[in-house]
This record gives sequence, structure tokens and C-alpha cells, in this order.
Amino acid sequence: MFPPPVPTLRKAPSDSNSFPVDSLTAVLLPEGDVGLLRMGLSHAGVNPGQRLIGQQHGCTSAPVRLDVVLARSSVPDTKGEATMKIVTSLSFRGDCREAFEFYARVLGGEITAALTYGEGPPGMPMGPQYKDWLMHCWLQFGDQAIMGGDMDVDWAANVDKPKNGFDIALHTEDLAEGRRWFEALSEGGKVGMAFAETFWSPGFGSLTDKFGVPWMVNTMPSEGWTPTAA
Repeated sequence: MFPPPVPTLRKAPSDSNSFPVDSLTAVLLPEGDVGLLRMGLSHAGVNPGQRLIGQQHGCTSAPVRLDVVLARSSVPDTKGEATMKIVTSLSFRGDCREAFEFYARVLGGEITAALTYGEGPPGMPMGPQYKDWLMHCWLQFGDQAIMGGDMDVDWAANVDKPKNGFDIALHTEDLAEGRRWFEALSEGGKVGMAFAETFWSPGFGSLTDKFGVPWMVNTMPSEGWTPTAA
């Protein structure tokens, strides 16, 4: 058995405010419950397509946003082992929807989920000013994806500070496509390294977009390619 507090998970009725776990289960829990929730999901025998509700128990500390990604390819079944799927999660302060709609236009993806705090389960400890903020957003690109949500400083320290220490890296074999991505993403943002040929790539550039998210765009060289200056 798990030590308290333990997130209680149960199948949700069809009319409840829940969402498929093969996309995401997001609940608010005290710090330190991440491992418990992961174990709880595994213990509950979660399968793709089921719906779950997360209930809070013993939540006396300030709530923190917790995302647990359960993509279809990452849910174990009894016939084989799970396949890992790594998904980047981005944090915003009220403009997650605008950012993801922008990324969908630029990169050709599809937003498959956009859940607001106002659509969450009753009793969530969120002020009415956050009702239209996104608790979870999922942007799909073929078999790849990025996810995100809106946070505030009350439960996500430093979310108001510039994002640093990571980049989202885009790779393509098409030089023109890479240049188009770079120019579109950098509109209204800040260019770190102009898109140009380097010793390893026909076209590479770095930027921070207008939402503060850092990107690298890299063109993968074709077989036999050599830099012009070589």
C-alpha cells in the first residue's frame, strides 16, 4: 500500500469532467506526490481509452501543477513492454492557447486537446481569473508532439522569468523548409544566431520566439555535402 496522501484514481462516468488518459491526466496535488501518482496509475491498471478522475487527499500545502503523460505508445500492455515517448512540456502565463495556435500554423500540427482550468473537476483550488487559462494543451505532429499549459507564480515559481537552459530543436532535410520555419518562428521574437550555413549544416539558426520559447532550426546535410568554405 502507498503511504498517505495517496491520489485516488477511479474510472469516471461518461458525463464527468474528465479526459482520456491516453492524452494526459492532470491533477493538483501537494509537492512530493509525483511518484505516488505514477505508481497509482500503474497499480490501477490504466489502459488506453479509459477515463480517470484524480481526487485530492490531504492537500494542505500550496497546489502545484502536475502533468503525467500517458501516450498510447507508453502505456504497457500484458503482451509486450512499453515504448518510451519523450514529450516537451512548455509553461506560459495565460497565452498558451495563442502560442500553440501559432505553432500549429507554422509547423503544420494539430491541436488535439485544449482543456481550461474552468473545465476542470469541481473544487479545484483555482481563482476565477484562471478559468480561461489552459490547464493542458496537446499539439500533435505526426507521431510527435509538444504539450503545454498556463501557470502563475503562486504555484509555479519563476514562471514569470525568461525561459532558459533548453531549446526545442527542429531538424529537417529540406533547406527551404528550415528557413521558412526559422523566419516564421522568429517573427516578433529575437534571433540568437541568424539562419545560415555552418560547418555542420547547410542551414542552422537559433531564436527565441515572441512567447519566450527558445528554438533551434537545423538542416541535416545530404550524403556527400560539404560546406561552401571547405
